[in-house]
Amino acid sequence: MYLYKKTTMKKTLLFIALLVSAMSFSQKKITANSRYYYDESGMVTGLDSSAHSYIDYQGSVMYCGPLLSNPIFWTWETPDPNYSSSDSYFNTVLYLTTTKVYNGSYQVTSATSDAGDRILYTYTGTGKISTIVAEYDMGGGIFVPYLSDSYFYDGSDRLIVENSYIYPSGTAEISSTDTLGYLGTSDNVNRFISFDSPDGIAFEAQQLMEYTYSGNNPSTLKYSADDDGNPLTPMVWLFQVAYNYTGANLTSFVGMLVASGVPASTEAIRIDYTYNASNYLLTENQTGLFGLQGHNFYYDADNFSTRVTTLQETSGGGTLFTSNEEYIYYQNTASIASIESVEFNVFPNPSNELITISSKEMIQGITIYSLDGKKMITQHANNSVNIAKLTNGNYFIEVSTANGTARKIITKN
Repeated sequence: MYLYKKTTMKKTLLFIALLVSAMSFSQKKITANSRYYYDESGMVTGLDSSAHSYIDYQGSVMYCGPLLSNPIFWTWETPDPNYSSSDSYFNTVLYLTTTKVYNGSYQVTSATSDAGDRILYTYTGTGKISTIVAEYDMGGGIFVPYLSDSYFYDGSDRLIVENSYIYPSGTAEISSTDTLGYLGTSDNVNRFISFDSPDGIAFEAQQLMEYTYSGNNPSTLKYSADDDGNPLTPMVWLFQVAYNYTGANLTSFVGMLVASGVPASTEAIRIDYTYNASNYLLTENQTGLFGLQGHNFYYDADNFSTRVTTLQETSGGGTLFTSNEEYIYYQNTASIASIESVEFNVFPNPSNELITISSKEMIQGITIYSLDGKKMITQHANNSVNIAKLTNGNYFIEVSTANGTARKIITKN
């Protein structure tokens, strides 16, 4: 069982463009996950589960909803809890234990499994992932890398290049390079190109994604690829996607096949989304030439995900059956009402550069989040934070002490 599952930019890009999330700033910890697999008759065919243990702040779940990543290839994610150790089971048999180590900024520096694998993480000075290296134990504590990624950012901390490496003879060899381009000074990705390098020397463009936007929402996607596998032939325009919204909610994703540079008039794939009254994702339903699939999402009173049901097309086609269900369990920890008893002040607020946090309690950590839950800055045991690199707008600032955690809104101007 490999600990490291390589997440390519091909998935990440669509995740950027199609992110649909449910989030809460309550303090809960995921204590366990259980996933049941079913056949078409409804019989259970397998069970995966995991149990997590925590160390202090690192276990706090800030981002609790399902994350839609790549609808073309139909994947979804639930948040990875920041556990200190985790036991994973298959059909109630323990098959993997993983332990994470954190630095003073609450960033994971290593994750090691008893299967002889580990992942090492490094970060930039602004807290962005710099490298991820997957290694296996040769014995005697000697670890050898077998996969790795390196990430490069522009002056605005926007990801612009990801290099993926393999180690066929013990030496790193680039297997692919993914590049992103942006619209002006915004975070809107308008171009993504993936280059493959079979020999680590020659790079051939294999995929191209081009986006247009309406405001900050993607409105169309043009997808081209080298579909014949010949690196000497050019890419061909294969697919076109339209995104439809109601307010800020993505309500449908419609894709048409392209032949000889002309998009078909009939839908090759359609995914429709519904939401609850709190704008949390309830359903995803896929129809079209790519088959029938779907997900149903369930939440507790605090809008934390409690169950995700996956639907698949039957072997005979035309109907859906429940292929698996994941249940997510939480520890009963402090609610917003109790953690807000931690008092602190921020000045100046608004600010365009340096802010200072004062509290009667000793501050252990400070984290700044965008309003959609993205971690922007994190630091340990320092009462001043430089926010000069943040774009203008409002942010959550979270302050942690020995007695709890509290949050306020700050403004960068």
